[in-house]
Amino acid sequence: MPKNKKTRKKKTAFSGKTHANSAKKLAQFNTQILQLYHQKNIAAALTLSQKALTHFANDATLLRMAAGFSAKLNKIEQAKDYLIHSLKYAKNVLAYYHLGKIYQQTEALDAACECYKKALQLDADHADVHRQLAAIYLEKSQFEDAKIHYHHCIKVQPDHHQLGTLYKQESDIQAAIAYYKNALKLDPKALETHYNLAILQQRQQQYELAEIEYQAVLALDSNHAATYLNLGVLLKEQNRFDEARQCFNRCLELNPNSADTIWNLALFFLTLGEFNVGWKYYESRHYANKTEKSFMGTQKPDIPMPMYRATDTLANKNLLIYFEQGFGDEIQFVRYLPLLKSQKKSKK
Repeated sequence: MPKNKKTRKKKTAFSGKTHANSAKKLAQFNTQILQLYHQKNIAAALTLSQKALTHFANDATLLRMAAGFSAKLNKIEQAKDYLIHSLKYAKNVLAYYHLGKIYQQTEALDAACECYKKALQLDADHADVHRQLAAIYLEKSQFEDAKIHYHHCIKVQPDHHQLGTLYKQESDIQAAIAYYKNALKLDPKALETHYNLAILQQRQQQYELAEIEYQAVLALDSNHAATYLNLGVLLKEQNRFDEARQCFNRCLELNPNSADTIWNLALFFLTLGEFNVGWKYYESRHYANKTEKSFMGTQKPDIPMPMYRATDTLANKNLLIYFEQGFGDEIQFVRYLPLLKSQKKSKK
């Protein structure tokens, strides 16, 4: 009997020593990994994390660190695999949150929602999770669900800007303006909030207020091209043509390929009766990447034949006339068809 007890004591002592050595080795790995991270040597931190995982394959903390480093190096699938693996061994809010962000970035919105919901089961007041979940519902046009999470987010971590954006997308302009103003009370230097508020005030024809907000944006970023574009439109609406011209030209300097700016310049010159340059710029209507509904961008017809140009000869050629914009424009311009017809020997 005594011998058996002595043998068990030795075995227990040996097991405890092994565990202590293992814990010490893991702690050393963690310290070295974090040192590399703080030195901003992400690649080396990932390599050491992977080495540590050959000894501690089921350590959730190591797996989460490896996922984080992988994501920073844009190894998204690898990061996802590490996070999924880590959650087998430890349920963790940040693991669900980052996994949700990966799914969200890759447009797997349902999977992202599930991750965020599991994160909230662990921490119901996690503001970033509520914010991301609200953004998904907003993208899906599930506005009521988005409101619930944005409002919860504001209770935990004020973010009136996001609620302003939500109400803007719902076309509740007055509510959106109110939330943007609240956001600016908390952060007067929030450039995007100033910009979004200006857009809404411009739509409401509150031109003086909108101009103040656009100027606030330019005070924060003097190279904000979109602001020069919108400010140019605003000034044109007030017949302040010289100032509008300066804004449009500045926008083109910052973004020479901006079809939206060229389109607005076309309208600007046509308004002034400068038809030669106005009609030239008007060709941009086919190429503009319109972001605001007020812009009149049109799609080129998908027809396997060249577009007619004023310099083209029409002799012995057929010309296909294609409608492009509204009925008013069609009625106005159809009167020029006889003029085109007179330039060719047409077929009936």
